[in-house]
Amino acid sequence: MLIVLAQDVSPRSAATAAGMMMGFSAGVAGLVYVGIGILQESIGLAPAMMVGYLGLFVAAIIAWATIDAQKATPDEPPVDKLSCLCSPCVDQNIAVYPQRTNA
Repeated sequence: MLIVLAQDVSPRSAATAAGMMMGFSAGVAGLVYVGIGILQESIGLAPAMMVGYLGLFVAAIIAWATIDAQKATPDEPPVDKLSCLCSPCVDQNIAVYPQRTNA
């Protein structure tokens, strides 16, 4: 979802936006792995894993709050939120939802 959002924000350089998002997420994951490794060395494997899993709960709560806040309005079709301009059927998506453009 974040890659498609980045591509929507910068449609003229969609590949660059996708690459930056994937690189950023891989870099953040590497830093988290190093932090959990250091934590594991100091407090042990099981407690460090519990701390790592707590991060998943925090991420789930943030995602739930974000998704819940952005519900579709009755006059807006919910499929428009899911249609992607990078899909092979881009012409069909634009024909059905003309408010989405390639520009």
